[in-house]
Amino acid sequence: MSSDAQPRYSEAAVVGGGVIGVSWTALFLARGLGVTVADPLPDIADRVRAGLREIAPTIAKLGLPVHDLTDDTGALKFNADVTAAVTAADVVQENGPERADVKQQLWAAIERGAPAHAIFASSSSSIPASVMSTAMREPGRLVIGHPFNPPHLVPLVEIVPSPTSSDAAVRDAVTFYRAMGKQPQVLGREIPFVELFRHPTIESLAQSLGEGAAGPPPEHKAEQARARTETRREGLRQLQQVRRRRGSER
Repeated sequence: MSSDAQPRYSEAAVVGGGVIGVSWTALFLARGLGVTVADPLPDIADRVRAGLREIAPTIAKLGLPVHDLTDDTGALKFNADVTAAVTAADVVQENGPERADVKQQLWAAIERGAPAHAIFASSSSSIPASVMSTAMREPGRLVIGHPFNPPHLVPLVEIVPSPTSSDAAVRDAVTFYRAMGKQPQVLGREIPFVELFRHPTIESLAQSLGEGAAGPPPEHKAEQARARTETRREGLRQLQQVRRRRGSER
């Protein structure tokens, strides 16, 4: 396992081994973390390893090591029991089905097994943290960490606190994603991310962003002010690229 990530981050748990989960797994492995994938599918190891082999050439072009993606180095593990999978995690990135009841069950189980210092983030694009944390003892630990896809390639990640998310949870998420080479942007309020793609023009999206949907809340302004303009511009650029690709595929 390589060691270019900050020392405090040594283990990640990726809950859900689908396309997004595999992408996060690739990024975390390439950044020097050990990763445990939690997924009950019986063939999940084969699926994830196949996905990592496909991603590895792209990761290599970014100048990051890929031996943990392609070889059996021990950095990648699997556990069907989500509570057991997170026991050593410094960060938990959840990518389960987009159903509120499933998310609530998952986060209650994650909280039971994870260390007290672990960062809790969900990749959800439609369910806010305030909904999925209702069964947690400490809902303030959870934030949304929503990637622009694919996470191993596109740097922007949206961090969305719920009204009960603690300042520490937001700060820790920002610090972690930066250590992973990401460009985190803290949103000021909970919104479904699918709404970003319903704007008819880039100008209308920019207007929406300017009205506060993407502005950091007052308690996080000092930390996020330096990155705010850059990450917003990057997000708009990436959205333009996505729309151009979609148009060329028609």
